[in-house]
Amino acid sequence: MPKLTQDLLSQRIADRFKVAPAVATEMAEVAHPHKDALYANSVFQSWNKAQATRIAGHLWSLSKTYGESGDKGRARVFSRASSSLYEAIKYDNADVCSFEGVKSLPYVGDRIRLEIVHFWVGAITGSFTPRQESLKSHATRPLPQPSWSDED
Repeated sequence: MPKLTQDLLSQRIADRFKVAPAVATEMAEVAHPHKDALYANSVFQSWNKAQATRIAGHLWSLSKTYGESGDKGRARVFSRASSSLYEAIKYDNADVCSFEGVKSLPYVGDRIRLEIVHFWVGAITGSFTPRQESLKSHATRPLPQPSWSDED
């Protein structure tokens, strides 16, 4: 089996998940340093309901914080994506509770999935996502720390 390089990971992401090559490269740059975690309980696998709910909550939090910052366009994009994922979770649609499946939801494109990769890395490293970091000064409440726990 070939060594998992950043370029190989980028190619696999682009091929398997039908992600634009430029976005696949960004995802690989973010995820590759944590490649040992890619095989077990990773963002690129299926998610349980708790993980999917945390992702939806993260997207919702970003929508609220973008709204507070005055960026109504991004607020709407993240609100729609979080609502779409919450709706799928509500109806126990297991098909969309994965990195591959979530793309079938309305309003969830490559950039939203890139944010989901950042969320997963933030959970592993105990840090905020770059979007959260850039929005901290606009938040009127503490931003939630990313978490990839299996527990509800």
